[in-house]
Amino acid sequence: MKNCRDPTKNTLLFDVRSLGKSAAFILFLPLFACAEAHSEQSPYDIWSGRYVYDSDGGRTVGGSAITATYTLSIRPANQPSNCELSVDGFQTNQHIICSLEGTKDHIRIAFKSFGDGRLVNAFSISEFQSGEPLFDLEWAKGRLLTRWIGLLGESRPKERRAGSYFVRMN
Repeated sequence: MKNCRDPTKNTLLFDVRSLGKSAAFILFLPLFACAEAHSEQSPYDIWSGRYVYDSDGGRTVGGSAITATYTLSIRPANQPSNCELSVDGFQTNQHIICSLEGTKDHIRIAFKSFGDGRLVNAFSISEFQSGEPLFDLEWAKGRLLTRWIGLLGESRPKERRAGSYFVRMN
């Protein structure tokens, strides 16, 4: 086996052609195992992080700003409360436990319950059904796109279009 050091890096290089077939197979087997394990990762693990969208809804007649911050927190699948959505701002303070399904490029966020575990909000109104899709997130051409489904409702049709809303913070 021919060995040499790459002078630009602190790594040992060798000519794979000098290995026997069985030695080359054993050498590269861990790489295939890692690729296999990565492809079977849960969407929770792949999308794990914090995503934030700051909404600007204009101003009230009295001049108050109508803003809200949507914070989506996704944690690895083995952690409790691994999908949570908070909406804080003008006349709103919601905490939603959500679920997600999807792939490495696309996920659908669905309503599970409100933060207190109930299916009705603080005013005892049922805004969503358990399992109802709220929005989709998708990586397309290097951009994170949001497709609103059930979260914003018909009262804000401008934001129902797909577009870049959420930003990944970590």
